[in-house]
Amino acid sequence: MADVAKVVDAPVLHVNGDDPEAVAHVARVAIEYRCRFRKDVVVDFVCYRRFGHSEEDEPMFTQPFMYKKIRSMSTIDQIYAKKLKAEGVITDADIKKWETEYQDTMTKHFEMSKKTTQLSIMDWTDTPWTGFFEATDPSKIQPTGVSEQTIARISKHFCQIPDASEFLVHKGIVRMLANREKMVQDGVADWAMGEALAYGSLLRDRIHIRFTGEDVERGTMAHRHHVYHHQGVDGATLRVLDSLYPDQAPYNIHNSALSEFGTLGFEVGYSYSSPYVLTFWEAQYGDFADTAQPVFDTFLSNAQSKWVVQSGIVVQLPHGLDGAGPEHSSARVERYLQQADDDEDAVPDLDDPDLVLNQLRDCNWIVANVTTPANYFHLIRRQMAMPFRKPLILMTPKVGLKHPYYRSPFKDFTFGNEFQRVIPDSGPASKNPSGVKKLIFCSGKIAITISELLQEKKLEECIAMCRLEQLYPFPYDLVTKECCKYPEAKVAFAQEEHKNQGPWLFCKVRIENLLGTRIECISRPPSAASATGMKWLFNKELEALKEAIVRLPDEGKTDC
Repeated sequence: MADVAKVVDAPVLHVNGDDPEAVAHVARVAIEYRCRFRKDVVVDFVCYRRFGHSEEDEPMFTQPFMYKKIRSMSTIDQIYAKKLKAEGVITDADIKKWETEYQDTMTKHFEMSKKTTQLSIMDWTDTPWTGFFEATDPSKIQPTGVSEQTIARISKHFCQIPDASEFLVHKGIVRMLANREKMVQDGVADWAMGEALAYGSLLRDRIHIRFTGEDVERGTMAHRHHVYHHQGVDGATLRVLDSLYPDQAPYNIHNSALSEFGTLGFEVGYSYSSPYVLTFWEAQYGDFADTAQPVFDTFLSNAQSKWVVQSGIVVQLPHGLDGAGPEHSSARVERYLQQADDDEDAVPDLDDPDLVLNQLRDCNWIVANVTTPANYFHLIRRQMAMPFRKPLILMTPKVGLKHPYYRSPFKDFTFGNEFQRVIPDSGPASKNPSGVKKLIFCSGKIAITISELLQEKKLEECIAMCRLEQLYPFPYDLVTKECCKYPEAKVAFAQEEHKNQGPWLFCKVRIENLLGTRIECISRPPSAASATGMKWLFNKELEALKEAIVRLPDEGKTDC
């Protein structure tokens, strides 16, 4: 214990666990130290397990002499009662009375628990959000669009070049800000601008944002740059979104240590503190979330069902097979979909007017892979617009951060717009749906490949593409609508991941349950690794993937 504390220079207070008064005193000292000096302190309870590892264990198997000694010792309540009696503080009658009261209380609540068949939000005791649920309309998701004035203010601020006489930024930042300014003049947002509009508008709405992860201040792909570093003064920084509005909420963005497990664990805990705090944790690459897997498995995927708490944390996992190898490619979306707690064979009532809200209310978390800055904007704002809180597992782009395909006009951020769970085809295929021979559902970056390929091969009229932006809860209603729109089309699902990975297996069974027929899989072949590290093999896989995309169902032809 002392060696661990030395890592952070924390004092260690050792206390005998058999002495309740000493334990209480040391606890007070630790709290006062923490409050006064704002530093870590460790309390080391010197004690033992009376019944071994668990009450079903038999510690005498492995520690016979120790547990002979332990069994001869009095329990803590007996030791403390004897001490107080000797001091004349209490009597045997007091002890008997308290024991009876305690047993009666336990028995009463045990009997009450037998009558409780289902917990409601208002019964939750571990999410102390006083007044939040009472003041929120449970049947409504608040609008996520904002005014043109808000967009203008945030976007202008985000591309403003600091006065060089006061704060000297790197010349590369100056070029980037000039490009942003041109984009604002054109009324278009890239991914970085979409992020800024989402965070800035929430800060205006008094939502406290915490953002941590490796390189989050500039972004792993150097697209974000929410913190500038003075090129002439060592250690001087300028935090861009701190000064949007005079009365805005705090924006805490911090680069974290290389500890995904520790950082995510802290942010999950912080997300419980208030319904008006939005916490973000971003992996440097989505693959790196592997080392935080215990947090996902033990605390986050089952926060509501196991721990009876709500969390609105956003986990951002950069994802995309770009030839960078098996440690920098896949966020393993299949793992998070596998932990979705719905029945794959149970199709919801598609005529339910509250289908979207009910699905969100019932799910254990949300899994998404969005492809436009505007959709990212509305999804992030929806986290705070819902009448409850749910974790969001979000696959974010790498190539798409700066790709022209990932652009949104400012009008898509305004009032009247909302998060699109599905983005249907809006090109030539949608104008003549009866002539479409193939309908491809996909999710994420592969939409760029499909779009460019259909344009290159002049197949935009006979192959339609539909992007699934929200994978879970699954958008049954919108998928059904798209399938009905193209009556002559064969249905396929395309992904850049290998066939035994990615969203394919999750989406396959749900689409097939809707259609009552098998659908085609377009993917890389099955693989034990998430991606190849050899460029020639990556390109070979990509070419095969492209061929499968443009292959029409009629005898394998690649023309209409």
